Amino acid sequence: MPTRKLCGLPAGLILLCLLFPLQGAAQTLVLGDAVNGMSLNAQTDWLRDDQASLTLAEVLTAAVQAQFRAGAAPSSAGLSSAAYWLRITLQRPPAEQGRDWWLVMEPLKLFDLRLYLPAADGHWQERLSGDRIPFLTGRDLDYRQFAFRLPDTGSQPLTLYLRVQDPGGLSFPLNLWREEALHSHVRSGDLLLGLVYGLLLGLSAYNLFLAFTLRDRAYFMYVAATLSLTLYLFHMYGHSSQYFWPELPWLVSAGRVIISSLWGIFVGLFVIAFFQTRRFTPLAHRLLLATCAAYGLIIGLRLAGLHAPVSVLLNLLTPLAIGLVLYIACVRWRQGFTAARFFLLGYGVLLACTVLIMLRINGLLPPSQFTEFSLPVGAAFESLVFSLALADRIRLLRRDGEAAYRDELTALGNRRELERRFDQQRALADQQGSPFALLALDLDRFKPINDLHGHAMGDQVLKVIGQRLLGCVRERDSVTRVGGDEFLILLAAPSGPEVVQDAMRRIRQSMLNPILVGEQSLQVGTSIGAACYPQDGKTLADLSRHADIALYAAKRSAPAGAG
Repeated sequence: MPTRKLCGLPAGLILLCLLFPLQGAAQTLVLGDAVNGMSLNAQTDWLRDDQASLTLAEVLTAAVQAQFRAGAAPSSAGLSSAAYWLRITLQRPPAEQGRDWWLVMEPLKLFDLRLYLPAADGHWQERLSGDRIPFLTGRDLDYRQFAFRLPDTGSQPLTLYLRVQDPGGLSFPLNLWREEALHSHVRSGDLLLGLVYGLLLGLSAYNLFLAFTLRDRAYFMYVAATLSLTLYLFHMYGHSSQYFWPELPWLVSAGRVIISSLWGIFVGLFVIAFFQTRRFTPLAHRLLLATCAAYGLIIGLRLAGLHAPVSVLLNLLTPLAIGLVLYIACVRWRQGFTAARFFLLGYGVLLACTVLIMLRINGLLPPSQFTEFSLPVGAAFESLVFSLALADRIRLLRRDGEAAYRDELTALGNRRELERRFDQQRALADQQGSPFALLALDLDRFKPINDLHGHAMGDQVLKVIGQRLLGCVRERDSVTRVGGDEFLILLAAPSGPEVVQDAMRRIRQSMLNPILVGEQSLQVGTSIGAACYPQDGKTLADLSRHADIALYAAKRSAPAGAG
């Protein structure tokens, strides 16, 4: 692995620094079972370099050594341009000599990491690492985190220094591992993340199939948001640099901003499509579009080379976007959109996990395995719940689609349904050469019911009439309500004169029975006109016109007082 040998420093000076009897005196960790897999930060001496200007030669001077704080090094520093120096002194007992030990740093992101190890000739070797260095160049193990094999110095203490810096959010949790324990740790973490990746990709494939089947924009946006989330997790947890672009370190650093911003854009577009914000929350809709545009601006600025300012802007924009999405979901829930409850459940869990990650990156929450893996677990839960929300959306779309062909009062078909059924019957009749018919019905003595008993009573009468008409025709026939008390019945092919006359007779007979609404017994009659396909016309308009002519002729011949 590439190293840099720094200018020689006298061994006596190094020894003097390590033995300096003030605050900067180094403590020694003894390798063994007690420290295997243990967090080192609480036992690591540290120094904050506010100007990020100290060199190793300056750090090794007695004056700077005295400024080191003994133990209790922080594991994160948040958004800061300062650099942190960490000093660790290790001692191998005889039982650990000859065994491989690893120093592992497991941040979610780290731009600049430098490791300084003493060389046998009294010089120091500098190992450059972090997101700015090609993947394998910056570590000793093909692992998504930063892992360095510790040199075996026998019974001699080993003192090493680490310098860490990341203006976009600094965290630096340290661990010591025996080699076999480290490999087990790597496998368990990769297994968990692999399960999450597989689940997200599987849900994406399933919902992509539904998107093409239903031609629904919300599904396409959900798939785009889930895939961008998957890529973000793959990138944030180091697998993208490990497998996709190990020789492109600039993409590792820039990708965290770019991919997370893409995720924000697609989540915003999904929310717009899923909640129909343009129609139901117009002001929030415009704000959400502006938020998506701001994420696009952040991507452009990061591609232009800006780092720290863009990270600050992203950290400011994300809470605003989260609050806006929550507001939209709550408003739509209050408006009666039941799928919003699934959204709020999944989004709430993912939001909580995202907050944990942001608190960790910004130095407000100490790193731990719980915070490290909270986001992928929350993402898996969110995607499962969103799939349920989209399934509920299918039900609502089907219901809304059916409602578009139904009369709201009687639940009979409406004119759109009649047009659809007419096209089907015409194609069947032309293919088989069999006729069908259209009946036009108008209720007699219905207007006095509305005038004397009110429209609520009239609506109840219409519902009863609709059910009676359904009972007078065949299952394949279609009954539609096209006006206040006007009905059209499409008698499916084959429907010759005998079928038409029989249907008209049953309808008239059903109207002879009184209609009971509450304590009222009401009586209505009906006038019926018929038209047959194809002799009376080959379009719905022509058949309707001929049926209306026959209807008015029937009304004129009805006894006086009807209507």
